Amino acid sequence: MRFLSGLALANNNLHGSIPTCLGQLLNLHYVYLDSNSISGSIPTSFGQLLNLHSLFLSNNNMSVYVDVAFLYLY
Repeated sequence: MRFLSGLALANNNLHGSIPTCLGQLLNLHYVYLDSNSISGSIPTSFGQLLNLHSLFLSNNNMSVYVDVAFLYLY
């Protein structure tokens, strides 16, 4: 799984929080988790995803908090 380049799980009725272990998938280029019932905030481990270009999280029940680690991503 460490070579996974994308995760597309939009509109899948997912519940709970985003697993922090996704931040270990360092080759991720995109994560589409929009239109689910995800709660909580973006895991701080996502700050390690330097190859991430797209992160779609709209239409969930997430908090607005964004960790400062995201300020260093380009």
